[in-house]
Amino acid sequence: MCQIWLRGARHPPGCVLQLLPDGSLHIDPVRVQDSGYYLCVASSPAGSDRQALDLRVLGKQEIPPAIAPGPPSLTLLAQQPAWLSCDASGSPAPQVRWEKDGRPLNTHLLPGAYRVQTSGSLLITSPSPRDEGWFECIATNAAGEARRVFLVSVHVPPTIADDLTDVAVTRLSPAVLTCYASGVPPPMVSWSKDGAQLGSRGGGYRVLPTGRGSGQGTGGQRVPAALLLPPFCLVGALEIRQALPVHTGRYTCTARSAAGTARKHLRLVVHEPPALKPLPGVVMVKVNASTVLSCEASGVPRPEVTWQKDGASIAGAPGLRVLPGGQLHLLRASLADAGSYLCVARNPSGTAVGRTRLIVQVPPTIAAGPLELAVLEGQDALLPCAARGVPEPRVSWSREGAPVRERGGTVTILPSGELLLRHVQEGDAGRYSCTAVNSAGKAIRRLSLRVHTLPTFTHRPGDVVLSRGELLELVCEATGSPEPRISWTADGQPLTEGVSGQRGRSVLRRAAATHADSGTYVCRAENSAGTIRATSFVTIMEAPVVRGAPSTYQVEPPGGDVLLDCDAWGHPVPFIRWSKDGVPLVGSRRLRQLQNGSLAIRSLGGADAGLYLCVAENEAGTAAKVVTLALQSAPTVAVTPRAVSARAGQRVLLHCAVLGEPTPSVEWQRDGEALPEGPRGRILPNATLLLPAASPRDTGTYTCIARNALGSAAAHASLVVQGSLMRVLVTLVAPVYWSFAHTGGEVPAGILLTRGTFRHESQVEFGTGDLLRITHLARGADGSGTLLLDSVLSGSVPESIGEATLLLQDFSERYVRTGAGRFSGGSVQSFLQDGRLVRARCNHTIEYEPAPGLQPQRVQHIQAREVQASFDPASEELSFQLSTSLHADINECAEGSHACRYNQICENTVGTHRCVCPRGYRSLGAAWPCLGTSPAPPGHVPVPVPLPAQFPHPPATPCLFAPSDINECLQFPPPCTFECRNLRGSYECLCPPGMVLLPEGECGAAGTGGGAAGSTPWDSLLRWLGPSSRLRGRSHPRLTLSRVAKAAGPDGRGPCPSGFVRRNGTCTDLDECQVPNQCQHECRNTEGSYHCACPPGYRLLPDGKTCHDVDECKEGTLRCASGQLCFNTRGGARCEDTPCPDGYWRGSSPGVCSSHCAPDCGAAGPAVLRYVLLPLPLGVPAGRDVLRLAPGSALGARTLFSLLEQDGGSPFALRAEQGRGVVATLRPLRAPGTHRLRVQAVTPGARRARSIFLIIISISPYPY
Repeated sequence: MCQIWLRGARHPPGCVLQLLPDGSLHIDPVRVQDSGYYLCVASSPAGSDRQALDLRVLGKQEIPPAIAPGPPSLTLLAQQPAWLSCDASGSPAPQVRWEKDGRPLNTHLLPGAYRVQTSGSLLITSPSPRDEGWFECIATNAAGEARRVFLVSVHVPPTIADDLTDVAVTRLSPAVLTCYASGVPPPMVSWSKDGAQLGSRGGGYRVLPTGRGSGQGTGGQRVPAALLLPPFCLVGALEIRQALPVHTGRYTCTARSAAGTARKHLRLVVHEPPALKPLPGVVMVKVNASTVLSCEASGVPRPEVTWQKDGASIAGAPGLRVLPGGQLHLLRASLADAGSYLCVARNPSGTAVGRTRLIVQVPPTIAAGPLELAVLEGQDALLPCAARGVPEPRVSWSREGAPVRERGGTVTILPSGELLLRHVQEGDAGRYSCTAVNSAGKAIRRLSLRVHTLPTFTHRPGDVVLSRGELLELVCEATGSPEPRISWTADGQPLTEGVSGQRGRSVLRRAAATHADSGTYVCRAENSAGTIRATSFVTIMEAPVVRGAPSTYQVEPPGGDVLLDCDAWGHPVPFIRWSKDGVPLVGSRRLRQLQNGSLAIRSLGGADAGLYLCVAENEAGTAAKVVTLALQSAPTVAVTPRAVSARAGQRVLLHCAVLGEPTPSVEWQRDGEALPEGPRGRILPNATLLLPAASPRDTGTYTCIARNALGSAAAHASLVVQGSLMRVLVTLVAPVYWSFAHTGGEVPAGILLTRGTFRHESQVEFGTGDLLRITHLARGADGSGTLLLDSVLSGSVPESIGEATLLLQDFSERYVRTGAGRFSGGSVQSFLQDGRLVRARCNHTIEYEPAPGLQPQRVQHIQAREVQASFDPASEELSFQLSTSLHADINECAEGSHACRYNQICENTVGTHRCVCPRGYRSLGAAWPCLGTSPAPPGHVPVPVPLPAQFPHPPATPCLFAPSDINECLQFPPPCTFECRNLRGSYECLCPPGMVLLPEGECGAAGTGGGAAGSTPWDSLLRWLGPSSRLRGRSHPRLTLSRVAKAAGPDGRGPCPSGFVRRNGTCTDLDECQVPNQCQHECRNTEGSYHCACPPGYRLLPDGKTCHDVDECKEGTLRCASGQLCFNTRGGARCEDTPCPDGYWRGSSPGVCSSHCAPDCGAAGPAVLRYVLLPLPLGVPAGRDVLRLAPGSALGARTLFSLLEQDGGSPFALRAEQGRGVVATLRPLRAPGTHRLRVQAVTPGARRARSIFLIIISISPYPY
């Protein structure tokens, strides 16, 4: 290359210029005239280039700029501020500017990146690789310029991209650990493991050569987009061709350069897939034992172990637990745990599975079965042995301890374990043992084999035909091995009543057979070998019975039609014939006998009236019914006697005989005016007029008038009533002398107690049996002090008193307060009749409203003296004159001033008292206690009874026995009217439910008094014993006697009375109701006893336990209207409507309707509709026959029964059996209610007959 310098297009003179080797032009010394334009031209064959320079040489006053020298190259650290020094001097002071890479550096375009100092230096605030390059400082002034060039390079400390810090690889797979490093200058990359430096290769790894980043990791790994680096980024990767567990560890990548050092740490984990130690193919465990299924798993990381059974996870199953080592623990093995188990080990590198089978061993069990088998001789016997267990048990048999061997097909042990014995003989009998064995244990079951023979009859019951009332006896005898049991059924129902027998023989007896005993009897002989049966048909002939009254009276209008009923029943069906007034009747157009036996008469005339006789006859006997047919007629009447003379108070009867059809109504008149019924007179059902106690005012003419639709008739009688016999009845003025009797002391008079308002009832009983009842109603006193009384008398007095001369005697009366406002009293009044003493017993009851505060004495006595009476027949006035006084009795028993011993009863009497022994005990004499002195009964030993020390020994008493009880209930007359119950040393009277005990052992309605308020002696004893002696629900006599009986024992420790037991030394009540089945319905405990109660509508039977339904229809407590039937149900009764449908007319018997017979009825007669009422108890079992329907005489064995209608869900069904319809239960009767069925009975054929039964069944709420 050729290089030349030109100045002003000319070569500079060579004297002062020197061309240096490098092409520079050197001028020395420089002169002002050297100023000018210089051009450097460089050329070569390839071309040329030039550069111009303007040289200015300053004069002595101008100093060109000069820049202090410094290093031409600078190396800066990134992010560390750096200064490029440019200290320039010159005159004038030079201006400094900077260029970068030949271009002016405008600090304003890059604010904050560069700043020019006042000294001219350049500050690079935060160096970075972009700041590398040529920086030139140019200082200029008028004398020239100076330049200084800086080559700036920026070093960046190494950095490593943080892409992966944890690396996991599978064993034997390749692994590449990347290290993306960057920095200026490019750093060098090295690796270390767990602090140990790694070489470039060895130990199964190598360091890949360092290269520029290109977006791909070493080994083909793709670099994430966020980690794409600039071209100066280097990648130094560590490659492991086959990773092993020893390669696991902490790796460090280090990047170093002149600018610094950077490090990156990575964790390499080499995963190992799970591996299982081989599992046992079969694991066996006994039932209910514990076992562990092993599963040893290895792998990195440690694998998680789970278990499955038969393909389903068993996590959390009860009784199963996975142990920390992976084993499966079965706490209590059961049959359900048996099966195939999978052990599954999992980690991120894979899964390993192990399989094992669990067999739960179960000791053998043999199914329960009969302990004894019986077979017929010659038959095959199969002895069961159903053995189960795991594993399957082996079965063997032994007999009487010796093994049973199979032989010749006669003895075979079946695969099921059963022992088959063919053609069993007697020698095969014995005790057999079945043994089942497996690895878990064994089981043995024993059973006996008996060879039996089927029963055979030695005597069979034959068919029997008897008449009602005859002895029915059926004999059945059978033999067999074992001895057969014989039982009987009648029409399919078990039969035990009347059956007796033993040792294979049974006899069925009925002392008096009835039609209900007819039927099919089956004798059943049964033993363990089988059952045989013998059948006997029993027919009981019953004489005919005509339903309804044996004699009826029928009144019909002339010209009409009439039906005379004759509903007969019997077995066999009776033949019916009619006669009139003793002459047999022959059918005609007017007279016709219907199929049901009734007689129809058309167009009644006078000759048809008379006495008709219906005779029903069969082989067993005859029955008859008399029907008196009368035609309607006008009344006729007659009165007897025609004239009557009676004394005052005498009963008078006037008989009125009335004839007429229809039955006339009767009316009585006196002196032409109607006679009202009342206490003074009433009309009896037979039209007789009764005057209970005639008085003179009853004198007059009496007329009996009879009326019916056809007319009326009358008859007359006269009555004259003579004087009164009331002059002897001082009781008439009892209210007067009781009210106004003279009183003394603190005894209030009767008029003060009652304020003149009370009710006084008296009854006088004469020795002849005549009774006179008197009722007084006191209505207070008038202004003059006269007591106003309304009195009613009824009854009679002896006729002998009427004409006798009477002298009244003094008397006394005793009144006892029986309650608030109530007194009961009595007396015996005497009078002389013709010098002979005659007595009359009087009882009084006084009731009044008690005044507050004023309380009468409990016992009062009235003394009546100077009794006189006179009677004026004309005025009918009775005058009495007597003196009376009222005083209270001193009750020594109540005051405690009596002298009775500790177990004697104190009885207060008028003016004194007496000491008596309770019933069942005897007295030893005065001042001695009550003891028994009777000889010891059979079976008892005399026991001396010590007496208390304060009592001396009784005189002349050879031996004392413990008190012997007397059964008062066996005495005559009995002490109780309803029921007597003997107690130790006493007895008690019981009354039916709803009644209370009255004095003298009688029973009365509740609220009528009596009972606890009976007599004073018992009440006095109660006060003597103290308040604690009163017991609930007991009458005083019962309580007192019980207390005495308790005290009679030695030292008070004798036996407790009946109904009491000793507890802790004290007699306490025994609750008899705790005993099961004590009562059929309800047991109610009482003090010392109990009683059974029945539900409403039932009555307790005499056994005191059983409830019996009350038949309200028979007893007449329920009366039903015409067209209704009285339906007695269990526990009640009701009136059931029995309407006849259209086309039917009501028969003579209730609940029977007959259809109007059309011309084509023929011999079968009209259809009949019957109402059947059936009460049933609760609890009748299923399959029980409850009703048999017997059709009319035209229906027989070919009768067809059909159920026309019944309630939904009815528990009853219908079937036909031997010509009868049988209603039976489909299911047990468990709910009360009413069910209705409509049944039709039809006989097919030419003589078609039809009956319809309307059945109403009532089920009781109770099972009895």
